[in-house]
Amino acid sequence: MDTEKCAALLCALEKGSLSAAAEEMGYTVSGMSRLVCSLEAETGFALLKRSRSGVEPTRECELLLPAMRELARWGESIKQISAGVRGLETGRVRVGISYPAYYAALAGAAAGFSREHPGVEIELVEGKSTALAAMLEREHLDRVIV
Repeated sequence: MDTEKCAALLCALEKGSLSAAAEEMGYTVSGMSRLVCSLEAETGFALLKRSRSGVEPTRECELLLPAMRELARWGESIKQISAGVRGLETGRVRVGISYPAYYAALAGAAAGFSREHPGVEIELVEGKSTALAAMLEREHLDRVIV
């Protein structure tokens, strides 16, 4: 099973739509749809319930999600190790923050980190502490500041 397909499915579920996931991952909507359809062909069943309001996992997909998350993590790990072997530092750090008052200080720290580590993407995610805790538990965030 292709780690990029798993990452695409997970992104679609996280964003709630194929178009938002396509934008996030740099694909066309058609390309994102083909990735998910290919994954559905591999598994032999539908993975997404599609509607005008977006996408959500099927019951069968929910059974596969823990393994798909793990597979996507391993795929990202292999990319980062390969880049490191080539002398590059890459990756992504996602930090959740629940208090807007912290945002300016964290954004400044992130900018300094980015200057020292230009190959590492930093994403700041604002939200309520309960939602951020759930994202951390599902490993959609690396750290949470509450």
